[in-house]
Amino acid sequence: MLREQISFLRDRPIYFFIDDYSAPKVSKDLQANLNRMFMQRSPVCFFKLSTESPVSFVKYDIDEKIYVESREFVLQNLGLVYLHAKVPPKLAFIEDVFRRRLEQSQTNYLAQDLEDLVGTNPKVNNNEMARQIRDGRKPDLFGKEVLCNLCSGDIHYLISLVGNMVALSGTPEELEKIEGSFKIPPEKQNQAIREEAGRFLKNLRSIPRYGERLISIVESFGNISNSHLKYLNSKNENGAPPKQASRIEPYEDFSLSLDAQKLYDELLRYSVFIEDFRGKSRRGNIVPRLYLRRFLIPHFNLTFSTRDSIELEPKDFELFLLDPKAFERRLRLKSSEDGKRFERGGDERNKQMPLNLDAGER
Repeated sequence: MLREQISFLRDRPIYFFIDDYSAPKVSKDLQANLNRMFMQRSPVCFFKLSTESPVSFVKYDIDEKIYVESREFVLQNLGLVYLHAKVPPKLAFIEDVFRRRLEQSQTNYLAQDLEDLVGTNPKVNNNEMARQIRDGRKPDLFGKEVLCNLCSGDIHYLISLVGNMVALSGTPEELEKIEGSFKIPPEKQNQAIREEAGRFLKNLRSIPRYGERLISIVESFGNISNSHLKYLNSKNENGAPPKQASRIEPYEDFSLSLDAQKLYDELLRYSVFIEDFRGKSRRGNIVPRLYLRRFLIPHFNLTFSTRDSIELEPKDFELFLLDPKAFERRLRLKSSEDGKRFERGGDERNKQMPLNLDAGER
């Protein structure tokens, strides 16, 4: 081995960092070839692969050897790490990222840290936000705590978002004249947050072949969740707060058709939803929970709560992917009377929904 022949390398481990190891940029066939080398276990040679999402990486090699997660490799899904992390360590990390960037910025005289720019809003309360939405108001989103809630592991998004906030607020000279505890006005922060979500959906629409269908799927979920917030209360919670569902939870594991599976993979590839297998359904089955990407939440006028879910039978989940408009018509509530019928089961939601596979209806 070359390492043994070079004296200064003999006692040193070697680490390889490989970025954007993602299909289709790195095809699945090419990954299968490369995995024969990358997935070899060695005490002196280590590989760290960066990929877009779990569905962009193949877990086998050209010899059809299947690699088992947690035994032969460790998958660190940043979306899940941020989703389940407590606010204090998550916020501390985000603040550290901005502190370092501000120290290197030519405009560091404007702000020394994130709080100098956007302020703090520690009284953010999901139940109160939900009540405001139910009353027809859009909550004002500002402060470093809201930025923390918006993060799905995509730090680059937060950096770009704060940059847009600064741009909306004026020139550095104008910002310098602002008096108060922080520089960017709350209304400008709120505007930038809501505009950024719309920009993501616009970019999603431009994805060849699948873009329009992905938009239809996520809009269906967002519209249903918003209607449930308005007309249903969360069960087993003191004070009966509005239902705040930012995730989908199947009752049982699902086996999707080929077309539905492709759409599901694309939703995960672009992190429209974040897949989490670490929970059990209400029936006790291990199922993938799907959390809506955090910075899409303001666009659909939802809250950052992860308490509630839209629960679906496997057949319903197939319909959700293949015909989201029909799915929305069945589950979207339009009045308090709809909410009462839903709670009684009068909307027949537990019956199997019909699959309309007419291409003209999709």
